[in-house]
Parts: sequence; structure tokens; C-alpha cells
Amino acid sequence: MYRILLVEDNEALRYVYARMHAWQENGFCLAAQAANGKQALEQMDKERFDLIVTDIRMPFIDGLELLRELRRRAIQTPVILVSSYGEFEYAREGLVLGAFDYIVKPFREKQLNAVLSRAAQSLSAHTDEDSQYALVRETFETLGIPVQEDGFVHTLAAFLAAHLNGVITMEQAAEHLGLSKDYFGKQCRSHTGMAFGALYNQVRVAYARQLLRESTDKAGEISERLGFASPDYFTRIFKDITGCTPSLLRLIRKAPDIDRAYAPSDRKFVSDDNLFRIQAWIIRELAKSKPCIISGKCANHIMRDRANVLSVYVEAPRKTCVESIMQKSGVTTEQANKLIVKTDQYRAEYYKYYTGGDDWTNPTLYDLTVNTGRLSREDAARLIIQAARIKFGEDALY
Repeated sequence: MYRILLVEDNEALRYVYARMHAWQENGFCLAAQAANGKQALEQMDKERFDLIVTDIRMPFIDGLELLRELRRRAIQTPVILVSSYGEFEYAREGLVLGAFDYIVKPFREKQLNAVLSRAAQSLSAHTDEDSQYALVRETFETLGIPVQEDGFVHTLAAFLAAHLNGVITMEQAAEHLGLSKDYFGKQCRSHTGMAFGALYNQVRVAYARQLLRESTDKAGEISERLGFASPDYFTRIFKDITGCTPSLLRLIRKAPDIDRAYAPSDRKFVSDDNLFRIQAWIIRELAKSKPCIISGKCANHIMRDRANVLSVYVEAPRKTCVESIMQKSGVTTEQANKLIVKTDQYRAEYYKYYTGGDDWTNPTLYDLTVNTGRLSREDAARLIIQAARIKFGEDALY
């Protein structure tokens, strides 16, 4: 619930206000009370509030002085002023100073409910904005891009967060930052290590993943909402970045007992046994329904008892991996190396944990080991096909 600080010098009125039901009905709780602006400022030094409801005429520091002081401190908490019938000029001055709204006392539940309803809608909209910025910031930091409180990266992140729905162009982003398109492109690479298009797709896919988890919208509807040229193009970009299709991610929601909770591990990676169980269920369901290729996720261990499985370990020298990641994601050499180290460490711990101690690079756990630094990917694919025919017969892939 949203937290309210009620500021009123009349103790009897504070008691009456506190007993009204409109607060809870609109998602608010009276978290604290103060008798004047001075006490209110002291209270705000101790804790955070989402909304301030304050009388105008009070001793020591009145409502208008309180509002001025909040703005001087750059505190943007919305303020609702409570004024008497003869104090409209004060209320008007408060609105000029940036008050969210005002209400005339003595007021009843109906009047309070109306102003709180508007405040709740406004707070909800700002919460959505904060949530979207947090998503973009998290995406940047996952890519190794630090986001400061000001500067180029922060401004770019805020711009992308404000335009998650729909499509924006590099020209629009450059114009927002007051730069030419060419100079903006150079600044983007300099500050993030990525071309704008690649970075923008990373953000859009992160948002798409959130929508797939939290909404019932179809992949095509999400594609249109995010401004992709077509559902097929959306699926291709999504798979390039995440390694799976939107429909496969959505399949997770159909797994049984999905809400059952498990305690996380305190290892080097965040262990989520519930997620692993769901992934294992999906892998088995896919394998039962049709021929499929499953990459990672301990699939060889999960399917170890099935006779119709060919398990392959694909390896490549670091240089080959770095070049591939740089080309696919548009990152720098340093970022690609960091990503490989981080990913390999996670994979090793993940595989060891969920297989009971096995080493994921142990070739004896697989039917075939392929080095794509020695073979092209096309030749590696032909080799895997030949291995499948040897194991399952010449007609296995027809």
C-alpha cells in the first residue's frame, strides 16, 4: 500500500481523518502523523512516504512553507493541501508551487475518496515508469554497462524506458540527447560498447520476456506492441538474444506446480530448484511430442535414460567464441571475454549442482565431442547427423 504522512495541527481532526475508510479503499495507509511542518520534515528524515496530506495553516512551519522546503530539497513526493473555504488563495499558491491537488475542509469520505483516487492513479503511473527504468537499467548492467545518476548512459536509459511500447529510431534518440545522428552513434559505442540497434534490441527483448511472464498477450501481440516489423522478425531477434523462442518461454507457465517454492542455494550461482524442475519437465514434454534439439540445461543428464537421444558436447577455442559473440551482440572484445568467463563459471557450477557433481566438460558424458574451431559449423552439423545415423540407423533422420 502507498504510505501517507498526515500533517494536521488539530489533534481531533487527525483522529477523525484516521478513521475514514477512503485511505484503504484507494490503496493507502496512514503510516505517520505530524502536528506541523517542522515535525513532518523530521519524520521524513527517518522514513519514506508516497504521499503527504497537509493542512495549510499551522504553527512553526505551515503547509506552504513545508511545500517550499520539500522542493528546495528536491523531494518530489506528491502533496495534497487541506484548506478552509476562505483560504483558496493559499491553495492556489500551493498549486503554483507544485502541489498535486487540494481539498476543502471540513470534507467527507466522498470528497476524500475522489482526491485519493486521482493520487493513486498518478502514483501508479509513476510506479510503472520507475519499473520500466529499472528494467532498462538492469538490462544495461547485465551487459556490463554501468548506469550513473547522470550523463549519457542515464539519459539514454531513461529515454528507452519511456518508449518501451512502440518503436523508436536512432534519429529520435539522437534528437532527444541533442546530438547529430553520427555523433550519437559514436557516443553510444563509446559509452556502452554496442551499436544503438543492438542495444535497443537487448532492451526490447528484456521487456518482451517480462510481458511473456506477466501477461496473457500472444507473442504476435507483444511483437506489435513493441514495434517489431513482423512476428517472425521478433521471434528471430528474441531467439538470437535469449536462445529460445517466445513460445517456448511461454510454455514454462504450463508446467505443473509452478508456484511451489524452493529455498535457493548459497553457491556461486543462484540456485532455483523450482526453475530447474520446470525446465526438465519442458525438455521431457518436447522430447515426447516431436524430434527436437535441446541446448544446455543439463539436457544430456535429464535424458540420460532415454535410448533415442544423441548427446553432443560442442567446444571451441576462446578466440573463436569471442569473435562469434562480438559479431552477434555487437560488444567489445573485453565485454565478450567477461561474458564468456562469467557464463562458463555459471554453467560449471550449475551442471555440477544439478547432476550431483559431474563436470560438464567431461567428454565421457556425451556420445560425441565436436571442436568448431577445427570444423566449420556446417561440417560440425554434418558430423552430428552422421553420428545420429550410426547410432539410430540410416533412416533415423527421415
